[in-house]
Amino acid sequence: MKSLAGRKEKAVAAIASSKLSLETLHHFKQIFADKFGSTMVTSTEEGTQTANATQVARKLGKAFEGKLASLDAADCVVTFGVDLEKEHEVAGFFVKRQIPNGVKLIVIDTNPNNLSHWAKVTLKPAKGITADYIKSLTEELKAGKGRNADTATAINILKNATRKVFVFNGSMEEKTIEALIEFTQLSGAELISMKGEANSVATSLLGMEQPFQMDGQQLVYVALADLEPSKNLTASLKNAPFLVVQATYASRLSADADVVLPTNHWFEEEGHFINLEGKLQSTKKSLNVIEDNWSNEEVLTALAKKLDLQLNNDWRGAISSQVSSVAIQA
Repeated sequence: MKSLAGRKEKAVAAIASSKLSLETLHHFKQIFADKFGSTMVTSTEEGTQTANATQVARKLGKAFEGKLASLDAADCVVTFGVDLEKEHEVAGFFVKRQIPNGVKLIVIDTNPNNLSHWAKVTLKPAKGITADYIKSLTEELKAGKGRNADTATAINILKNATRKVFVFNGSMEEKTIEALIEFTQLSGAELISMKGEANSVATSLLGMEQPFQMDGQQLVYVALADLEPSKNLTASLKNAPFLVVQATYASRLSADADVVLPTNHWFEEEGHFINLEGKLQSTKKSLNVIEDNWSNEEVLTALAKKLDLQLNNDWRGAISSQVSSVAIQA
């Protein structure tokens, strides 16, 4: 703790898992952004899947996404660069259970996609799903015809569908998302993005969304919770001058740490989370912890006390004025 307290601005980088509760994330930001003014405070997710959609919403000044329930009423679903069966099983189940009811699925992806065998047509953009590609689809829809047989099939499905839902990967570039919004509006569809870990929406609302990179910081503090650190994150921190890891499990990253602060598992804690639809949800402790084990919140509270920092608990206020791609129901 003394080592951290003695650091100057720009000397500390702080990384938090988006599997932490809103309460914990709010306190984490107060410690590392407020106490160390120029500190990098970010999420552990590489290529955070919520950040770009949030940035687009801020430009628009409003939310632009629909609800998962719209998948149950859809007669056409189009996925853009996301494998719902592999990466987002709940949304994938929503789609697959509607296929026998006549829902037509269009998969657009440059990579192999497990939903393709359920699809009426799969489009594989040669240069990826870019803003230019989305704009070309927009022009083809306006013209009512596609440039090739597969695209023509997709355009015909879109023309005849009345309840369309587009599902996209939230890590797309901002200009691609903007083009997709225009395509969605022309199509009369609803738009839903697939996001990152449990509290990914909350991390974006709190501004903890820039990708991490070492830039001369002398100390790095990582609050992993029960997240398994990626190979890239572990490698990027290999040469950190001083590394503190707050985590539930031992890992390659904790093995490299100068200080390890053990914490409880998520089911041993209570807190609030914002789901991908923007709905505020609470978790209850389902297992009592062994004596002397600390929650992630207790670790940060003790750290703040050592730093003579008074934490406030108004996490609702911290997110209430922020714009997200989903309407927040707090």
